[in-house]
Amino acid sequence: MLSEEGEEIIENMGVYFSKSGRTPMKGRVFAYLLLADPPHKDFYDIQEALEASKSSISLALRSLQESNLVEYTTLKGNRRKHFKVNAEGWMRKSKESLLATTAFNKIIEAVRKERDPNSYPEFNQKIDLMMSFHRELEKTIRAFIANWEKKYES
Repeated sequence: MLSEEGEEIIENMGVYFSKSGRTPMKGRVFAYLLLADPPHKDFYDIQEALEASKSSISLALRSLQESNLVEYTTLKGNRRKHFKVNAEGWMRKSKESLLATTAFNKIIEAVRKERDPNSYPEFNQKIDLMMSFHRELEKTIRAFIANWEKKYES
């Protein structure tokens, strides 16, 4: 049974996932598994707690597993799969998301090379400024990750 605060957290995560282009149910399932005690639940526990259809839970779990945010385990004497947050996968996914600015900047640099430098110089300067911003952002992110790993993964 979830507390009111727990239910609010689950709904807030659903909204957050929705705003970042994913389905609210993925966020709800992820939040439920973060709150779960013990930190693994079987399919029917998740379905009952979130009061959702089998298909929506199944789709959310499949997608969360594909993105390495959730994994399953089995328990001795129990044939059901139990789902839990994949903390290592979550960390890897977080780092990848932060570093995605690199790929974006490479595309923008290609765009800038393709543009006529004499045509619309004011707009070209704005693109240059954005490229500079993303280069600095990438350096900062890489330094942050390296410092964090040195501090916490030693």
